[in-house]
Amino acid sequence: MVGLPIAMVDNQNLPIKRWLDNANFPITIIQHTHDPLGSFSEVERIISEVNRDINFLEIPGDSHDYNEFLLFTDILEGLRKAT
Repeated sequence: MVGLPIAMVDNQNLPIKRWLDNANFPITIIQHTHDPLGSFSEVERIISEVNRDINFLEIPGDSHDYNEFLLFTDILEGLRKAT
């Protein structure tokens, strides 16, 4: 998952926390350090309370525009090799 907009999740009353808690597959959340819809630290703190098995990756950034496609390719390749 890339760029979890935790502020919108809470404001819209979306059941993403329940979905993440019930997930039976590996989840990695990639989040910008200062994403205005949920900073890395906010997302990590809130979601780790729901499901401690989720992996978090922080990447530099201060927007909710995730345009680091080559970086995502490298991250996904590394995750694939780790499984």
